[in-house]
Amino acid sequence: MRFSDAIELYVADMRRYGRINSDRTEASYRHRFYAHGEDLRNRDPRTTGRDDIKRTLRRWKYPNTQRNAHAILISFYDWTMEEGIRKDNPARQVR
Repeated sequence: MRFSDAIELYVADMRRYGRINSDRTEASYRHRFYAHGEDLRNRDPRTTGRDDIKRTLRRWKYPNTQRNAHAILISFYDWTMEEGIRKDNPARQVR
């Protein structure tokens, strides 16, 4: 599975569950995901490690933006665990 495929599945689920309710929220999530996907070179999310998360978070110099991106990545990787894609959450391994 490519990271871009996982993004589409995640966004569809979050829309269905009511976690993403507006186009603006979806665009914000996608902006963070696309940056992370670039850092991963669109590889399988099962191969992501904490260093990949740190690399992505360094893209934003403002703490509030970093916290927002971190929260989105935590949510995404929690979802991958719930879906049986991963056994752990690398975003939770980063402060």
